[in-house]
Amino acid sequence: MAGLILALLIGSLIVGCTTADRNKVRAGSEAGTIAEPGPGKGDAYLFDVKVFREGKKKSTRLDVYRTTDSLSFFARAYLGKGVMKALLVRDSALVYFPTENQYYAGPLNALVTNGCADRFAFEQLILDMFRILPVQIDYATDNFYVNVVREGPNERVYRLMSTRCNDAILLEYRREDGRYIPYLIAYARDDDSFRFEARRRTVRMNVDIPADKFAITIPETAVRIEP
Repeated sequence: MAGLILALLIGSLIVGCTTADRNKVRAGSEAGTIAEPGPGKGDAYLFDVKVFREGKKKSTRLDVYRTTDSLSFFARAYLGKGVMKALLVRDSALVYFPTENQYYAGPLNALVTNGCADRFAFEQLILDMFRILPVQIDYATDNFYVNVVREGPNERVYRLMSTRCNDAILLEYRREDGRYIPYLIAYARDDDSFRFEARRRTVRMNVDIPADKFAITIPETAVRIEP
């Protein structure tokens, strides 16, 4: 489901484990190019991220930059060393791992191998999660539905529930300057083998986003991750 993929993108990718086979890599045509949709006014977030996987806990900071039609993610490791850069547009994603010199380019649903939501356009939903409330999403889908947990004047809480498997993600929004914006994103598997939590530390809204926040350079030597 879409919530699970967001958790995978800014959770599992951070700790170096995706649903794709990281050993199936090759040089790709994207090497040497720059994904740069253009800077503009947008929002800048800083999240504290915790990932619990098979009894082990890892944490990092995640910078997220949002414009009208794109999102970029920069995950930090210990001592501030970057471990992931990602760019999402409406129909595709580009994810680069600098320390491993590997990258993925393509739709996120290609990374899903369990048949839960392998045909769903995750990029659009992830962008909308940072743009509008889940109950305002007006396109039809057979993959998820929205469960309203709480709606107050300053806080809104929802669950995105999968219709095809037993997955759900908790989304909490808080009101800032007249807008509801993401505060908490949380996901946990039923068997508790994987838990993910991203809690907003800071946000700056309607600011100029530097061009380099939406630029990912893929070196010629990088190898491509194959789903």
